[in-house]
Amino acid sequence: MIKPAVLPQGYTKNVAMHKGQWWYVMNGVLKQPIVQCEQRNKGRMFVREEMTADNPQGYIHKGKGKKPPHPYVLLGYHTPGVFKTWDEALNKINSESFEKGKSTEGYVYVINCEGAYDGWLKIGCTRFIERRLSALNTGSPFRDYKCLHMKFFSDRHFAEGKAHKAAKLIFTDHDKQNGEWFKVSIEQAIDIIDRIEE
Repeated sequence: MIKPAVLPQGYTKNVAMHKGQWWYVMNGVLKQPIVQCEQRNKGRMFVREEMTADNPQGYIHKGKGKKPPHPYVLLGYHTPGVFKTWDEALNKINSESFEKGKSTEGYVYVINCEGAYDGWLKIGCTRFIERRLSALNTGSPFRDYKCLHMKFFSDRHFAEGKAHKAAKLIFTDHDKQNGEWFKVSIEQAIDIIDRIEE
């Protein structure tokens, strides 16, 4: 007789045994095997003080899929693990700062500067969008650089390269001195980024 898989610690609700495996259940339907769920959770961040009725586990969204990234993620605060408070999480993040500098993940964004460069959009990449905006706005007395769109990628440089190639097909007069600036519409820039697949 085959013994059923052991239920991982912390799973007491919304679970069911199916064909010798424990499954996570949502709205009465088998969602995914808990072993699979545990594997995915290794790269996820949970902060218990963020727990709500809509987010019972305190999951910190990175911005993949339909949900926007958590505001702290935009500031660069994300690390896998389960934490009771943000203070506890930030202590770990700060201690990992040197290793995190080598990370390839981040955002590809569309930024404009109203009034200064009409019709031009900046398509670039960064790990921390708020820091990028702050740096750009340092050179503007009007603080008029705005992020119009962004999307998270596991390799931001690769995704940025694909975005630039696609933008050059639309803005055919682009040359090296234009850098990350392209004369494309906002809709075109957003569509370029949203179509990128990793």
